[in-house]
Amino acid sequence: MPGRQIWARYLKRRWKTTNKLPEEVRTRLKTPMTKSELVTKLFGKLPTLKEEDITLSVALLLESVRVTLEKGRRVEIRGFGSFALNYRPSRNGRNPKSGEAVVVPSKYVPHFKPGKELKDRVNSSLEAAG
Repeated sequence: MPGRQIWARYLKRRWKTTNKLPEEVRTRLKTPMTKSELVTKLFGKLPTLKEEDITLSVALLLESVRVTLEKGRRVEIRGFGSFALNYRPSRNGRNPKSGEAVVVPSKYVPHFKPGKELKDRVNSSLEAAG
């Protein structure tokens, strides 16, 4: 099964690169920032605004990204990255429980591609931490 071998190689490579990072950085990578944490952080940086306004702004931003992707369009935020849809054609798969062959239908999946500025900032901050 070539798919399994590729996945095993990916996990092995991912484990090696993650294992080289300092413990503090690995811990930060394991704990994602939630929407409410983002609102709290923005509220700390913008104390003149009400927390409800910041919550509404974050919700509107995310909803507009969702709606644009639902229309099949691309969202590009300069210096941050772009959200697009990737097409995955239909393929034959297997039910892992029974082993029976099933057809996995074609679909579009959201994809985020970070911008150069974001990549550079992330790499420089992780290098400084490690």
